[in-house]
Parts: sequence; structure tokens; C-alpha cells
Amino acid sequence: MALTSGAASSRPACLIVNRSVVFFEQVDRVCETLADMASFVKSSPEMLTRFDELAALVDDADRRLMFGYPSLTLNGNMFMSLYEQSLILRLSDDDRREFTGEFGDAVEFSPMPGRPMKSYVVVPAEVTAGAAVERWVLRSRAYAETLPPKKPKRT
Repeated sequence: MALTSGAASSRPACLIVNRSVVFFEQVDRVCETLADMASFVKSSPEMLTRFDELAALVDDADRRLMFGYPSLTLNGNMFMSLYEQSLILRLSDDDRREFTGEFGDAVEFSPMPGRPMKSYVVVPAEVTAGAAVERWVLRSRAYAETLPPKKPKRT
């Protein structure tokens, strides 16, 4: 990490982190994001158990860790995950509209403030605990099946 000074001020004009330049106007937002990332909250044992129960519905999926939490992928595309104390599902545009219409307190998933992940919703806790979530897990898996396979990353 390096700081460069602006000509008219002793305040830094930009911050260089891992060869990326972050201009002064963005520094406050970057600091907030780093602080949020540092507050890692593990999923409860009950959430992990519920994830396992739901994962059994789609036993052809691959299990991986995403953001340090368990997730399910199909052809390299994540479609279900835990994040902190929430279940996250990837849904098609039509399914997402239907889901948010049915469960008004569902919100778009943003692992960092201001950085939403398109197509992902946070499943409300009461929905996660009930049987209604099962059909949405299946619809999430069905949507993942329509996505082009991701190419494996080189190692």
C-alpha cells in the first residue's frame, strides 16, 4: 500500500492497494467496505443444518465455499449459499419478481454495501425455516441449469 500526495494539499490524492489506484474520493468508501469485510459472522449450527437439508433436494450440485460460507453450484454457477445468518438464492428475473412479490421483505443480496450481486436474493428467515423455501431452491437450481457452464479456473 502506498500514498501519493496531491500538489495543493498534504492530504493524499490517491491510495494504491495491490497495484490498484483508489482515488481520494473513494477512500472513505473503501475503508467502510474493509471494515464491513472484517466483521465476519459465522452461520449458526442451525443454519448449517438447514442448508444441508435443502442441499439434499439438489444432490447433483457441487458443494463449495463462497465468501467462507457453504454454497451449491451447477456447472460452476452458484445458485444457493449461506451468508452470515441468511440463505441466498439465485433466481431468474421472472422468478425474482415473483419471489419478492410473494415475500415482500426479500431483498437483493449485497455481500458488501453498494455491491449487489445481480440475480441473487436474501431469503427471509421465516421462509428459510419453512417448507415454502423448498420449491424456490428447486427453481434456483433449474435457473442455474439454463446458464452457460463456467470454464474451470487455471491453477
